[in-house]
Amino acid sequence: MIDTIVFNLTKDQFQIIQPDKFQPCATFLSTSNTMQAKQNPTRHEFLKGEYKPRLTLQKRINAQGLF
Repeated sequence: MIDTIVFNLTKDQFQIIQPDKFQPCATFLSTSNTMQAKQNPTRHEFLKGEYKPRLTLQKRINAQGLF
């Protein structure tokens, strides 16, 4: 069973359509020093039997600097 998958993407390889669903809001990617935001399934979705993955966005430092 796979329990973690990591995608290393640059800013031009993805688009966040609903940044307010992340805690803290995912607009930090361009405006804040916050390094991490998470989006987990809600209790209501869990009780309804809806499967949604747990998502984590992170700003990371790579060879070219802050990413």
